[in-house]
Amino acid sequence: MLYMLKITGNDHVGIVARISTAISKKNANIYSAEQSVKEGIFRMKIFFSIDNKDSLNELLEEMNIIEGEYNLVIDISSEEEITD
Repeated sequence: MLYMLKITGNDHVGIVARISTAISKKNANIYSAEQSVKEGIFRMKIFFSIDNKDSLNELLEEMNIIEGEYNLVIDISSEEEITD
């Protein structure tokens, strides 16, 4: 299933690496990623697929940890939510 992550917060070194590593460790596939930094605010949108529900739940837990580490807001949407 296809999902979209939206990440927003103050820019820090290592955010992209931390997030993409977490996604790859759950055997998810990144289809596209866009990022920008404007006036110190980091924004990123990642589209990825993951088939295993347990891996998705583990990834969501990891995203919660990353939110705290980097003081970010990370939202996830499923394919159904994206197209509605």
